[in-house]
Amino acid sequence: MTVYKDLKKFQKSVEEDDYVVYYFYRKLSRPISALMIKLGLNTFVASWFTFFSDLFAMYLIYKGSFVIAGLFVILAYVFDCCDGEIARYDKARKKMNPNRMYGAYLDEILGVLGFFGVIIFFSYKIDLLLFGILGGLGLLMINFSCYVAKDIFPEKQKLAKNLEKKVFGNLKGRIGFSGGVQRILIALAIIFHSAFLLFVFVALMNAFWILKFWIYRKQ
Repeated sequence: MTVYKDLKKFQKSVEEDDYVVYYFYRKLSRPISALMIKLGLNTFVASWFTFFSDLFAMYLIYKGSFVIAGLFVILAYVFDCCDGEIARYDKARKKMNPNRMYGAYLDEILGVLGFFGVIIFFSYKIDLLLFGILGGLGLLMINFSCYVAKDIFPEKQKLAKNLEKKVFGNLKGRIGFSGGVQRILIALAIIFHSAFLLFVFVALMNAFWILKFWIYRKQ
């Protein structure tokens, strides 16, 4: 069996994953993950590819190449998906310590840092730095509240699934404002040089973490 076909077993199922990530990003990430594995590249390389894609997007914004910059913002999240796929593949084949979590830690840090930079850089480029700062705050608060809640609230996953069921019914997968959706919105804002889409992004980011605080209030 080829690496490409074998990798599908190590992707998250539609029940575990966000719909946008499962049906869009992972369609792009699997062939790239397979190529990286064949080239002997590991999960750490994929994490740095994520970061460098964001850095290159910032450079392209500076040069005024907004369409290509937006595509690199999307590509950064594709590499982010590759990181997890390669890690699960290597752990299953005992090429990686199953208890080692530094790769996941590095992935999260570089992903947030790079995306934060893109938000700030784009907002500065279109003379809306305050929006960018608010958007960056929303990004940090969403990630901060998410990881703190995992440690403090043991019923976090159950609570989220029950809320999704009430809102969306008995769907197989998850619908939310995931990192993949966030990047699509910012990528579109960059591609169309749109202050309106940046405003929508900022409003949703901050509404989302405030909603989390409200949901967790009885925990």
